[in-house]
Amino acid sequence: MESVEKRTKVLTSKEDFLSQVDPKTLGCIWVTDGPLESRERPFVWFDYLLDGILEKHILKAPKSPKSFFTANQFDRHFYVLQIESSFPNLDQAFEEAFMLMKQTEGQNKVLCLGQNSQVFSVPSIKKKKELTFTNLIY
Repeated sequence: MESVEKRTKVLTSKEDFLSQVDPKTLGCIWVTDGPLESRERPFVWFDYLLDGILEKHILKAPKSPKSFFTANQFDRHFYVLQIESSFPNLDQAFEEAFMLMKQTEGQNKVLCLGQNSQVFSVPSIKKKKELTFTNLIY
């Protein structure tokens, strides 16, 4: 098994990000430094990938430190958990997201996107042996 350090990649563009998403990708955990409304750099990447759902969400939904989205990619469900790094219990939020994600055959990859890969060193991720996690730093 690869170490987490070997599975950490630095993203510099939307193209870098989109190249990480393939039919094996179940979803993404996106830890933001601020609220979704602040539109951190990956916002436009996700909004593109999710066909404008994020922008619509900001305009219509009440503000929240975490949001869960689902869309179709490669004719399969694709899930995104967006959560602020200051959320009181990241591990519990990750676990709840995993319970909502419906894995189909061949989907075993989860992208973990944030400015600091250390937020992904939590028990809920470490115990998910059936999934492969790739840390993406922006």
